[in-house]
Amino acid sequence: AYFKETDLKWLALPIAFAAFCRAYIYNVNEGAIVSSVIVVACFYASRWILPPYSLFGTVLLTLLLFHEVQGRLLTVACGIEGFCLVAAGFVLADRLLRISGLFLFLLCVAKLFIYDFREIDALGRILSFVTLGVMLLGASWVYTRFRDKLRRFL
Repeated sequence: AYFKETDLKWLALPIAFAAFCRAYIYNVNEGAIVSSVIVVACFYASRWILPPYSLFGTVLLTLLLFHEVQGRLLTVACGIEGFCLVAAGFVLADRLLRISGLFLFLLCVAKLFIYDFREIDALGRILSFVTLGVMLLGASWVYTRFRDKLRRFL
């Protein structure tokens, strides 16, 4: 045998990237939602072969949401995607999925503050900031309370 199995897995990475590019150009841009979802599912399923393949699935699904969902619903959709990734990361004990989900949450919060909040009146902004503050305090409390258990997962 000229190649080890791990070598072949890494050699398949350019093929996976080409499949990602093809799916983005021909499926996502053309609105072929079903075939895009199938490609995303295949990328997530192939994460057992090589974990970075799930990143292709995450990016492709986020791009699909970006093309299909507009306005504030995009923030909600990406937030749901982030939550699902974090939950799947805990269930499957996959650090890459958890970090991808947390990164999507970060993007959602950034989009909220940079783009979405400029269309909201002053009272809505105040309530949003208070809600965000309470959520951050809750997350801080959970992290402090369960620090040792969470370090294993993150």
